[in-house]
Amino acid sequence: MLWTPTTLLSERERFLLNGSDERTQFLSFLRLYRLDIFNEAFQNMLIATYRKNWGGKQPIPPAMMAMAVLLQILFNVSDRAAVQMSKLHLGWQVVLDCLGADGAAFSQGTLFNFRHRMIVNDLDRVLLRRILDVAEETGAVIPDALRKPMRISMDPSPLEGCGRVEDTINLLGHVGRKIAATAAKMLGWTLERVCAQAQCPVFAASSTKGWLDLDWDATEAKGWATTMLVEQTWNLERWLSRTLPAEVLQNPLAKLLAVAQQIQKENLTTDPQASGSPIKQGVARDRRISIEDEEMRHGRKSKSNRFNGFKRYLVVDLNTLLIVAAEVLPANCPEKDAAPALVKEADPENVGVAEANIDRGFIKADFVAAIRASGGEVICRPWVFRNGKYYPKSRFRIDLDAGTITCPAEHVLPIVPGKQARFPAAACDCCPQRAKCTGAKKGCGRTVSIAEDEALQQQLRALVSTPEGRERLRERVSVEHRQAKTCRLQGERARYLGCRKNLFHLRVASSIANLQLIKGRLDEIITEAEPMAA
Repeated sequence: MLWTPTTLLSERERFLLNGSDERTQFLSFLRLYRLDIFNEAFQNMLIATYRKNWGGKQPIPPAMMAMAVLLQILFNVSDRAAVQMSKLHLGWQVVLDCLGADGAAFSQGTLFNFRHRMIVNDLDRVLLRRILDVAEETGAVIPDALRKPMRISMDPSPLEGCGRVEDTINLLGHVGRKIAATAAKMLGWTLERVCAQAQCPVFAASSTKGWLDLDWDATEAKGWATTMLVEQTWNLERWLSRTLPAEVLQNPLAKLLAVAQQIQKENLTTDPQASGSPIKQGVARDRRISIEDEEMRHGRKSKSNRFNGFKRYLVVDLNTLLIVAAEVLPANCPEKDAAPALVKEADPENVGVAEANIDRGFIKADFVAAIRASGGEVICRPWVFRNGKYYPKSRFRIDLDAGTITCPAEHVLPIVPGKQARFPAAACDCCPQRAKCTGAKKGCGRTVSIAEDEALQQQLRALVSTPEGRERLRERVSVEHRQAKTCRLQGERARYLGCRKNLFHLRVASSIANLQLIKGRLDEIITEAEPMAA
């Protein structure tokens, strides 16, 4: 069903949208351009996700639901609150074309189902691309600005997950309780009865550590508690295999039992009965940290700044400052893993990337070599190798064509990219500059790391050494401002579980940020035209 609201503003709508605050002006923009955003072609894509024979009562136009999704994220409200806003907020009613309606414009279930349809059919990505077309159609950017070899910038930022982060003991207790509760529901029993029959009473408690009631400062407390939890998990698994032999091979029980095994494998030694604590020292690289959200991971923004959840990535076109791609991955994924999907989404027509102004985390991604091979340019801050009070790497002459490195004392050594160049001890021990060059003990020469991309690093060091190069690096500041605006729309904490739903949230937030930029550009055009008209 096509959404065909009127294009003419009524006097009441003019009155309601006549406000000076930024949000009211943006609602006015959405009201004026709603059919430009949701043109007939895009509406038909939304309609195609529904069955042809609607059946039942008259359906709500999908385009109106898509507009409701934009409003929900703009106002940062829950599904329930969005339903109430459509009934009580006059600005929402104007934009949704339901001003004066007796009830809400849609139900909570309708909003949930529509969001699911958008995610399943990848229509959040289509929405983001559609907003880019709107930018050209309205004249906010010059025609074909996004269809030339692109100048892009990409940057990551942390997104805290909404799942509860737990330690090993609570993870074991949480998953055991979920397994027991699922079995109780299947049998029609109480949780307490299942735990009593399976000889795992700890899983009937609302708090695992509260039930254990141990002095957690004691050295042996964690080891004893973990061993006991593992034993009771085994008791529960054995009881389930006897009581529900078919059900344990199917979801949801099979999935929960697999999670219990995953928690034990990642956090415990191979022999839980061994002396001392069975908890592994250190953290597994891909360790699961939440039962409710299986994709959340430990991440680092820096060596000292840790977070739990996801990394979100945005790609901004440097010529227009429009967001052209987005991605969300677990927090422990390196930036180079996000790069392929980001570049593909940013450049769907394969026009090519002429310039990439990137964060250092992306420097090892394959697309960097591809851009340079095609004649494009990569701009990034080079890696800095500090050597304390001794000669820095910059004091050594590296000749990549000849494959050599020359030290300040003119000793020459062959080099291999990705390897360390180690000067012979015989040369370094008798060198008059040794005290300034290295603090290694006698019998050991100076070493210099040669990066795999040493040629690129040299180019970047030359760039950052000039005022013009540093000015080009500062072009990322505007991109960081765009990212900050989008991240404020999404929030610092994830609204949903898992990467895909939070990617949906990020793409819609990016669409709103692009629409706000388009509105600002159009306002500037109107302001510039007014003196000429006068």
